[in-house]
Amino acid sequence: MNALGLALAELRHRKLSALLFAVAVAAAVALVLLFVVFARAGEADTRRIQRDAGLNLVILPSDVALERYWTDGFAPETLPAAHLERIADQDVANRLVPILSRDVEWGTGTVRVTGIAGETFKRGGHMKPVYGRVVEPGTMVLGALVARNRGLAAGDAASLAGEPFTVAAVLTEKGSREDAEVFLDLADAQRVLGLEGRVSEIQALECHCAADEIDPQKRLSEAIEALLPGTRVVRRERLADSRRRQRRTAERYLGTATPIVLMLCALWIATLAMLNVRERRAEIGVLRALGRSRWRVAAIVLARASLLGICGAALGWAVAALVARSVVPDVFRFAAGAEAVGSDLVAFAFVLAPVFAVAASLVPAAIAATQDPAEVLRDA
Repeated sequence: MNALGLALAELRHRKLSALLFAVAVAAAVALVLLFVVFARAGEADTRRIQRDAGLNLVILPSDVALERYWTDGFAPETLPAAHLERIADQDVANRLVPILSRDVEWGTGTVRVTGIAGETFKRGGHMKPVYGRVVEPGTMVLGALVARNRGLAAGDAASLAGEPFTVAAVLTEKGSREDAEVFLDLADAQRVLGLEGRVSEIQALECHCAADEIDPQKRLSEAIEALLPGTRVVRRERLADSRRRQRRTAERYLGTATPIVLMLCALWIATLAMLNVRERRAEIGVLRALGRSRWRVAAIVLARASLLGICGAALGWAVAALVARSVVPDVFRFAAGAEAVGSDLVAFAFVLAPVFAVAASLVPAAIAATQDPAEVLRDA
């Protein structure tokens, strides 16, 4: 009988020992898979929260005075709207939203007119839009104060700078500058403001930024300003850096916890393998006395470990999938689908678990192979 056959026969004979070994491997597999799933879910949750919090990059004319931009809320200089097409061919920013804003007199007071278009995705991608207001041409969306001071409601007709519009909606009062804004389709705003083909800024969402990157602003500026000469990139640090911090935390968590878990499980597996070798001491002595080589004896021990590693991988994957499906949706509200133990993780488990089990059993296998059959049988 070959080593695999002998290993299978031994597993049938010593079921409890085999079960404990498989459970040790399963614990290692399940814990590592859960660490990775939770880290991915945490990143997905943070990415979704940050995405909904707002765009964190602003592309402005290079000669804009930032002090005035932050004070007024818009850049007095403008950019060609065609820049939006040129900037689509890059990998550092996505969800590009062109905006044109100006203060204009309307009736009894001044309002902020903001023209906005839907999102453009880098390299022609397709995603679910989440930013900006999609304002239909010929309509306007009014802030609460603008509508109240002018006696307008949804469905009313209104005229702005001699252009006729229909009030599509009135926003609820928020106690912010938005209450005094009028939102138009970008092309309508350009016509009303006499700035056809121009925008005051392009807002975007920063793409993946490595957690250990020292100067993301430099990377962004080099990539974008090379495509759009005469522009400058402003990075909203608080929004952009929160995701980087979350990624760094997750990587530290995985980098610290995973080796500790693997080391403890390896010690557990090695101990169980050693106990199995001691329990089979007489059997090993008989095999050696019958002419089985040391390598053959070691192969039997390692074949047993490999078989139980595969069983442990299956059990660990099942436990991890069950726990992830039960826990992740309750802990991470926005990480839809992140609870799945993906095929990449399954392949990782079924390839590395047997290797891990064999590696942890190398010392017991060496001890089994080097036993003197004469001494073993004399003591039996």
